[in-house]
Amino acid sequence: MITIYRTRRILTMNPSRPEATHVAVKDGRILGASSLEELTGWGAHALDERFADKVLMPGSCAARARAARMAPWRSI
Repeated sequence: MITIYRTRRILTMNPSRPEATHVAVKDGRILGASSLEELTGWGAHALDERFADKVLMPGSCAARARAARMAPWRSI
C-alpha cells in the first residue's frame, strides 16, 4: 500500500519542481513528491496527515558520515 503524506511544504532540491505539498512512500522508498492529484496516479493509497504542519527538506547522511570518519584526525 502506498502512503501519501501531506505537508505544509517540501523543499525538493529539484530545479524543475523546487517545492511540493505531498510525498508518496511505499515500502520505505519515496515514489515522488508533488501535489496530491498527481501522486494518486500511483494507485491505491492512504493519506497520512501527521506532517501537515511541517516543512520537509532533504538531509545528507553523507555529510555526517564524513564528519565521523574525520574525527580521529582532529587530534593530530
